[in-house]
Amino acid sequence: MIGVLVATHGNLGKELIATSNLIFGEVDQIESVGLNHGDSVEGLKERIIEAVKRLDQGKGMLILTDLYGGSPTNMAAMAMNELGATHTIECIVGTNLPILLEVLSMRKTMELDHLVDHCMELAENSVINLREKINF
Repeated sequence: MIGVLVATHGNLGKELIATSNLIFGEVDQIESVGLNHGDSVEGLKERIIEAVKRLDQGKGMLILTDLYGGSPTNMAAMAMNELGATHTIECIVGTNLPILLEVLSMRKTMELDHLVDHCMELAENSVINLREKINF
């Protein structure tokens, strides 16, 4: 099964996982790391590296981050670079609950590269204008 790490500003990742647990029940091989006020970005990178090493059981790792150009994404990129020789890691930036739920429901049956492609297609339809969708 593909390991999942949600790396975000603040507690967003933790809360996304908690919300997914409400829907799916308790899930395993997933963790979050957050960057909070006063935390060092170098410390965040080390926590990402440690989490990848714990969670990767040989099927690869998917890191979900919240903001392109933000410190969690930048540190995920650095961790991917450092661990690239020993771990297969992909990162999707701009995560949201629909993407996390899809990852959790498909990570047992899809290869990492296919899961990333699938989530990128889903991302195009995961944010909608409700007024246009239901034609008030």
